[in-house]
Amino acid sequence: MNWQDLTGNEFIKAVEISEKVCLLPLSCIERHGNHLPLGTDMFIARELCERVAKEESVVIFPDFIFTQINEAKHCAGTISLEQDLIFSLLDNICQEISRNGFEKILIINGHGGNKHLIPYFIQNQLSCPRDYVLYYAKPYLYEKDKIMINHQWQSLIDGHAEKVKLAKC
Repeated sequence: MNWQDLTGNEFIKAVEISEKVCLLPLSCIERHGNHLPLGTDMFIARELCERVAKEESVVIFPDFIFTQINEAKHCAGTISLEQDLIFSLLDNICQEISRNGFEKILIINGHGGNKHLIPYFIQNQLSCPRDYVLYYAKPYLYEKDKIMINHQWQSLIDGHAEKVKLAKC
């Protein structure tokens, strides 16, 4: 159930049906080579949420694209906000999700640059009591699996979604 598609009455029912679980898709808008759209990370986070929603009754919050992307702010089309604003906005969004009846917020990340931002944000949630629990699912990979995945792709240019070719394994 997508938050923005629900009517007011449907929303109240969705909170209960979802058992008060809301998915928060985090991503950013940035360059992904010349062949992919700026919203690639957003599409990834959204797809992950949609796949979860096929298995479990959850409400999916609208795409949150305002995360860390300082390393690509020089690229055309990138949206890069100040760090304090990102944290304040994300904190306020979580409070609004809670105010609307959700007790469990699961962050779904679609941007590799958030791998440090999200745990730091969650750690800072401990600074004061909250009416919700914040979760971040980060899959664990065995070292051999990491090596296998990393060896599958070789970048011809910058290592970030540029034209790639399958490496010989």
